[in-house]
Amino acid sequence: MAMMPGPTDIDASDGADELMRLARSVVQRLGEQVRLVRKNASIGDWTPVSHYCHDNVREWVSRMPHHQHVYGFIVFDLRQAIGCIEVMAHSAVEDEKGILCDITPNDVGRDHPFIRHTGTEEEFARFAKVGSAFVPVY
Repeated sequence: MAMMPGPTDIDASDGADELMRLARSVVQRLGEQVRLVRKNASIGDWTPVSHYCHDNVREWVSRMPHHQHVYGFIVFDLRQAIGCIEVMAHSAVEDEKGILCDITPNDVGRDHPFIRHTGTEEEFARFAKVGSAFVPVY
């Protein structure tokens, strides 16, 4: 049986109210979700590392300046299992054709929907520091 996580991985010292508002706003925008195109990426001898999406995209864009770093969130729909949606900070690449790609290796075996971040880079950085939040959905 799945254990119910706490309402969030965010504690008060992280500005919990602000970050939970952000997570809830992502859940309210589920209709904007897209599937990222999975890309087995490498440039020269550099390859992205699993679980380091922000660093991977930063490095990719520094080597491919015509591509853009896109901040956003992966959403895990856990409503049937534990009554919530997990919102996890994630970085993707937008290529010169406007295609959103996921260059970070995924050892989960399936892809999850992505929703773009619409706020400031600083706001995203605070959320990314925490990593994810569980938003109860009733």
